[in-house]
Amino acid sequence: MAKSKRSRSARTIYRFIQSHAQEFCIRAMCRTLGVHPSGYCAWLMDPSCDHAREDQRLLGPIKASFVASHGDLSTKFVAIQPVS
Repeated sequence: MAKSKRSRSARTIYRFIQSHAQEFCIRAMCRTLGVHPSGYCAWLMDPSCDHAREDQRLLGPIKASFVASHGDLSTKFVAIQPVS
């Protein structure tokens, strides 16, 4: 759980840096906010948003549940299990 909290925090910092890039030096903001400039650049190049990543993470378990229910779309067959 600490890892997802940390990466969410980094994404929040990256969004802040992006929104203030015209006002301040990106390297200085990265140094001040405790993130690495290469991490910020990688974040900029990643086309998927947080929501898309979450969708991808859940897709496998959803498909597995659908197959296990023999294609029945009713909610009574969908197993609720924690997704890691």
